[in-house]
Amino acid sequence: MPECFEAFDQAIGRSNGVAFIEVVRAELLACGSALQHVVTGGIAAGERGVVVLLRNSNPDSSVYQAVNTSAGPLFTVVAASLTKWQDRLVRGITGWSSLGVTVAATHAQDTEQVRLVLPSALFLVLGYGAQGASAREAVRGFRRGPAGLEGGIVSASRPILFPDGSTDVSALAWERGMYNALARATTELGEAVA
Repeated sequence: MPECFEAFDQAIGRSNGVAFIEVVRAELLACGSALQHVVTGGIAAGERGVVVLLRNSNPDSSVYQAVNTSAGPLFTVVAASLTKWQDRLVRGITGWSSLGVTVAATHAQDTEQVRLVLPSALFLVLGYGAQGASAREAVRGFRRGPAGLEGGIVSASRPILFPDGSTDVSALAWERGMYNALARATTELGEAVA
């Protein structure tokens, strides 16, 4: 894997702006052997999974992740480069891959694009709650299954750990706020996937 880090260092040193993205795309595709090294270990044996960063929920994430390349937005180029690994890592009767990707509820339309490219990848959904995305936006890239929408995990740590509205800083008030926020998130997400 050191050869990939060297390739990225060289790409940073010789490019800027959109040209940088094109060089990184070429280096990323050339580094497939590094990903293969990771995947052929415990992941390929079905013992572990891997989550690849595709899309973040913070507003500045689009500066790089959504830059247009000759093959489309960078996040879709990266997603397309993962299709063979998604297919190779499908496990059991569920049809889901042990390859996961991050997607952003704050960029829900991008999540749908990623689902088209990676129909069996599990999504780690960022941006629900504190960053403004609703439960419906958070599950927008999920697929209909026998019990409702499925295909991902919604991260909701910030709105639960730091509940809104409380000026009381006591441990008991925080605990109550946290449990209320957890119940609210559970209800919202439960309704969204039903």
